[in-house]
Amino acid sequence: MSIRGVLFDKDGTLVDFNSLWIPITYHFVEEVLNLCGVVDRQNIIRDELLEALGISHDSIDPDGITAHGTMDDVNKVFIDVMAKSGIKYSPSKNTYKKMVDLMKQLMIKYSENIKSVGDLNKLLESLRKKGIYIGIATSDIVDSAKYCMERLGILDYFDFIGGDDGIIKGKPHPDLMYAFCEKCGLKPEEVAVIGDTPSDMMFAKNSGAGLAVGVLCGVGSRKNLEELADIICPSTMDILLENGKFIWE
Repeated sequence: MSIRGVLFDKDGTLVDFNSLWIPITYHFVEEVLNLCGVVDRQNIIRDELLEALGISHDSIDPDGITAHGTMDDVNKVFIDVMAKSGIKYSPSKNTYKKMVDLMKQLMIKYSENIKSVGDLNKLLESLRKKGIYIGIATSDIVDSAKYCMERLGILDYFDFIGGDDGIIKGKPHPDLMYAFCEKCGLKPEEVAVIGDTPSDMMFAKNSGAGLAVGVLCGVGSRKNLEELADIICPSTMDILLENGKFIWE
């Protein structure tokens, strides 16, 4: 198999998921409720929103919105839960921008929680030495993804960072694969997709990727990855073998 590009998911694959997204999501929900002027039953509605977003008892549902949804998906959850609670919530054209701006602020606020899943400098340098193009396909907004990579000191390794911009279709739709391939002069069958959720593996299949690698360092389990993944690794770091070769070589 000739792999010339690697397209990583971000959260749970490159960045530790729970340490970053559980506190951010809690804070995000509370801020939106405050902006909407929700006072009565705020704790109950907050818990309903968190559950609808896929967070329960400080754990993240690998099939939930927090694990793989876009900002538009998050907004739809708010619309649904607020309506069921009898609260007027009428998002305007500026709602997406306001949510994005809030998320950017929270990413900076919780920047100390941005932790890598391992020695990513070593991994990415090894890919670079072999002439492999490196990209990110995330459901996070692009600016936040770039901020995370900059914070970890690895931004310059990436040839492509694609994510939620309010226009491009998110995973598991193949648009992000096509954008990566177009920028780097690749074919989907020359790309290995590395991710921690079923959505990542479906993204690989939908886009015709050469290899779908599921990793267990994020929110996904072997059980919910094995039907779609070609290979499952304990961690993203395990795609690089002790002999210096990658699992597809």
